[in-house]
Amino acid sequence: MKTLDMQVARRWQAAEGIEAFELLPAHDSAALPAFDAGAHITVHLPNGQRRNYSLCGDPSRRDRYRIAVLKEASGRGGSRCMHESVHAGDILKISAPRNDFPLTGASGHTVLLAGGVGVTPLLAMAYTLQARNASFELHYFARSRAKAAFLDELSAPALSDKVRLHFDDESADAHARPLQTILAALALEVHVYACGPAGFLAFLGQAWRRQGRPADHFHFEAFGAEVPEI
Repeated sequence: MKTLDMQVARRWQAAEGIEAFELLPAHDSAALPAFDAGAHITVHLPNGQRRNYSLCGDPSRRDRYRIAVLKEASGRGGSRCMHESVHAGDILKISAPRNDFPLTGASGHTVLLAGGVGVTPLLAMAYTLQARNASFELHYFARSRAKAAFLDELSAPALSDKVRLHFDDESADAHARPLQTILAALALEVHVYACGPAGFLAFLGQAWRRQGRPADHFHFEAFGAEVPEI
């Protein structure tokens, strides 16, 4: 597999437990391989592991890539390595972008459902849909505002009117089920793209199936976790 040498141009805390990394070509300023919303890269970590991370920048930008990594205490060490051993100025080898979670060419309204760090591929989708002047909405679910990444971009004028934020600690009703409410209100022809923790996706898959919606209208990225039944 051909790899690209990238330099960590910037690293910052995108949210509690989530570090963002901006990657630029290490040796020249040539345009990087293009990517479509939903794509990921494989990062060769300093500890010898390889991990896939969704590209969460605007796909129209060809000069840099951006990823965000949640530190998982129960993981296999990849996210811990990124958090503890990768710093601004470091050189990383990565794969060219690949896409297992593409936007379809379907017209009509699109709904993006993000749970936690699952916002990463959906942020790129939001930029793409906005550039197409497409009809869409993005719902972002997180335990709190402090744990939600890229709120500055999601709240900026370009996207803010399409974004709805749902934080557990700001809900007036502890028993509210906003996901159920959102799904129940969708027209049958709507396409949904979802990314988030396994429980989040399992809940969505079960609700989708109970409502008798078309299986091919539900698209998801499970980050290698158990695939929800549709």
